[in-house]
Amino acid sequence: MLRKIALGTANFTQSYGVLPSDLDNLKVQSIIDFAMDNQINAFDTAFAYGDFSEFLKDGMQVITKFSVFDDYGLLLQKLRQTNYYALLVHDPHSISKVKSDMLLKFFDDIRKESLVKKIGVSVYDFKDLREFENIIKPDLIQIPLNPLNQAFLTDNFVEYVNANGIEVHARSLFLQGVLLSDTLPKFLNPISDLWQNFKETCGDSRLKKLLGWAFAQKFVDKWVLGISSIQDLLAIINCAKNISVNEFKDRFEAFKMVSHSLIDPRNWKSS
Repeated sequence: MLRKIALGTANFTQSYGVLPSDLDNLKVQSIIDFAMDNQINAFDTAFAYGDFSEFLKDGMQVITKFSVFDDYGLLLQKLRQTNYYALLVHDPHSISKVKSDMLLKFFDDIRKESLVKKIGVSVYDFKDLREFENIIKPDLIQIPLNPLNQAFLTDNFVEYVNANGIEVHARSLFLQGVLLSDTLPKFLNPISDLWQNFKETCGDSRLKKLLGWAFAQKFVDKWVLGISSIQDLLAIINCAKNISVNEFKDRFEAFKMVSHSLIDPRNWKSS
């Protein structure tokens, strides 16, 4: 199960998320070393997150993301300097605002030089995916997926990715830590009843229930998990080693039809 985990790195090089995190370079390096010692070698980053290059090391599988408004020439230079596993469009909703022929040429150049193994897209909804497919068919799709947001947990989507051999990475399992937190940020009070219902459904171990449910989704190749300390990572590793996925597959079925704007972090405003 540990090989299905990718570490999110948004808070490794910048402040990120609604819950406190205090990571300096030494702590980040310790987390990376500990992860790789435990068969976790996939790391999800983005050029917009800051400079991750000082943490790169042999054996890493690094997925990075870019904006369609970036300078494609500079991006090609960066891709030639580092061995990335996958390159994803971070903002597919903006594809219609750039010249599609230039974006397609950029992808063609990447493939001609074999600069990455996978080209894909990070999406929030199906409209994002359709925007990207107007350019090329993705090799990899990153989606949001957690008990409160199961929009992509449909037979049609699963059949689509399986039929086309598309790799799937899921993010937001912990909803930026909110689903594991003991308190709910005030600006999320409108979903307090939903959050409380989720906690009661989980019972005594939310982390175990979330990981068990996640690993039971066989169409997901990697789960991008965010952590704020090496202790978080240790808890995940210890929990993942002792999970029977069949026990959790349908645990959050009751939340499948949830629809609320605040399950999407793009709609969060902390002030």
